[in-house]
Amino acid sequence: MLVVMVALAVLLVWFVSTVVRRGSGVPPSFSAASPPQHSGPHRSAEDILAERLAHGDIEVDDYHRRLEALHKTRPNPS
Repeated sequence: MLVVMVALAVLLVWFVSTVVRRGSGVPPSFSAASPPQHSGPHRSAEDILAERLAHGDIEVDDYHRRLEALHKTRPNPS
């Protein structure tokens, strides 16, 4: 009887947490990892690169190399 009660409690907690996550529009696998991303047309390449560094997608050396490449290929404002 105790095992059934514990199983029901666990199932209830799982169900409620799933419903809450879906209601917030955040995928369940990413709800605690990061806030929702606002990807819009106004994000600069530097912002995206810095975000990738912050998330651990790229290393610091790679960040600096790519940032330098961005600055070399960017046309000078006239």
